[in-house]
Amino acid sequence: MSVKSNILKIGGGILVGAFGGKFLKTKAAKSAGVHIIAGAKIAGNTIKDGFEKCQASCSNAAAEADVIKEKHFTKKDENYREKIKAEYEAIKPAYEKIVEEENQNADA
Repeated sequence: MSVKSNILKIGGGILVGAFGGKFLKTKAAKSAGVHIIAGAKIAGNTIKDGFEKCQASCSNAAAEADVIKEKHFTKKDENYREKIKAEYEAIKPAYEKIVEEENQNADA
């Protein structure tokens, strides 16, 4: 880059800055700035409301999931108890026979 192009860039920056500063002081620019800020606040509130609704919906879903989980484990426990009881009933005669034989051997 040459010195001449650097000087032109600096001069252009000063001119744009001067006109930009004058433009920002106008009533239209201030009004535009106020509208931009208001729009940003509205958008922020909308996002916040959406997040709160989503959070409430998720907490309801979490509560429903807890209920389903409890039903599942209760059902699983009932099935487990029935399975253990059936296995006990199946081996009960053999166990009683073993106990009877041990008692006979102890008496002899």
